[in-house]
Amino acid sequence: MRYVVLNIKNHIRSEGVIFVLMVICVIASTIVMFFSFGLYHHMEQKRVDMQLGQNDITVNLTDSSYTVATKQNVVKACVALPEEILSHCYFYASARLPGEEEIADHEVGMVADVSLYYSVHNGKITVADIGDELKRQKYIVDGNWFTANQIEKGELVCLAVKPNTIMGYKSDAAEQYLKQYQPDANGYYHVDNKTYRCIGHLDLGTVPLIPITTLEDSVYVYNVMICFDKIVSRAEYDAIVKVFNAQFGNVAHVLPLAIPDLDGTKFYTTLIIICTLMALLSGVVLAMLYEYILLQRKKQLTIFRMCGLTLVKAKKMYLMECMLVTFLSLVVAMIIFGCGILPWAENIYEYIGESYTWVSCIILCAIYFIGTMVVLSGMLQITLKGNIYHTYIE
Repeated sequence: MRYVVLNIKNHIRSEGVIFVLMVICVIASTIVMFFSFGLYHHMEQKRVDMQLGQNDITVNLTDSSYTVATKQNVVKACVALPEEILSHCYFYASARLPGEEEIADHEVGMVADVSLYYSVHNGKITVADIGDELKRQKYIVDGNWFTANQIEKGELVCLAVKPNTIMGYKSDAAEQYLKQYQPDANGYYHVDNKTYRCIGHLDLGTVPLIPITTLEDSVYVYNVMICFDKIVSRAEYDAIVKVFNAQFGNVAHVLPLAIPDLDGTKFYTTLIIICTLMALLSGVVLAMLYEYILLQRKKQLTIFRMCGLTLVKAKKMYLMECMLVTFLSLVVAMIIFGCGILPWAENIYEYIGESYTWVSCIILCAIYFIGTMVVLSGMLQITLKGNIYHTYIE
């Protein structure tokens, strides 16, 4: 090993440019291999997501005391979500008014739900920007959706079902319950002892839609649906689970994410083939650079042979030089990739960070290292035989 290190130092002094090119070759090819690995994983997972992924997350809040899953705590959890989630979603919560948290009649329980639509922007509750879509779907038959100002200020406005709409419930109790949400003589609606001005009518529904900011903080919320404008990633799902578990503990039950994993066998077989080909290509380039150094060391090789160095030992010495340079370059490449390139890539490719585990990194390094050494071993076999033949002729 002492001679190996000494030879490397001599290379740096005598063939510094070639040595630097060798190191750059290893670092650059390693970074490209790791980036390609993660990018391929990202693209494959996005393809699966587009076919089978979901764009909403449901959080059920089971609170028999009705004191933990309150509007106040739900808002805290929503505001605590990362901005990259909040910028792509709105919330649809189901609440029960005071005294109606538990209703024996099933159909009355169904119609008693208070539906709350909202989003979070700059740390405060604001309007869910879905009015145009609801109008396109003919869910809003006349009037307008809430404005941001109305939600943020808690104005007593509502969207109600068209008056005299026949709901057709089998339960007389349900029909009787809904009568309280008919407009009064002045066209106003009454919800939780508050009087609301109607700004539009809905094609379907039960309790009028009201701004979440008009309800008391203690109102019981038993369900929250987070609706995205794109497919939900695992990282976003994990962030939602973490926030709601931190806020509610065992009360929160986040439904599993229905995004299937890639076909592991097919995926990793393809990646291994790709990475092996990249390693072999890098090995060829590295071998060409190292062959140049070997040709410049013909005199040194002759002296070593005269001192009794066998061909096997010569191959071993030169291969150890390559192994040491390659290993150190791999370490540098990993540091550059992990500290500089990967954080940047994760902001653009959401799944790329999920590609790298200790196992996958070790496998990639092993593929690269072994593939490169195989190519270099073949090159040494050919080059050293040629050098020895010429040495004897001279």
